[in-house]
Amino acid sequence: PVELGFKARSMAKIMERCYLLFPREIVQFHGVTFHRGMIVRVVTDKQKVFEGRLIGLSNDNMLCVLTNRYIVAQELHKVNEMNICETAKEITQ
Repeated sequence: PVELGFKARSMAKIMERCYLLFPREIVQFHGVTFHRGMIVRVVTDKQKVFEGRLIGLSNDNMLCVLTNRYIVAQELHKVNEMNICETAKEITQ
């Protein structure tokens, strides 16, 4: 993960790069469709849990999620659970 320790004006450029690296806006996972911008909760095969805004999926099946502190890239095949967070706090962008 990459810690978000930069000025807000840099965020637009960082997000633009993330959208280029993770261009697929729709992610199908266990029969559920997720769209870019949704707040999701992800549990990995090592039981790591993170919540954030879905950025997208790379052409190499890497999932990208923006949390309050990190930009997390995770191999989709190592994700055990992914759910829509109905009660999640707003993720800053």
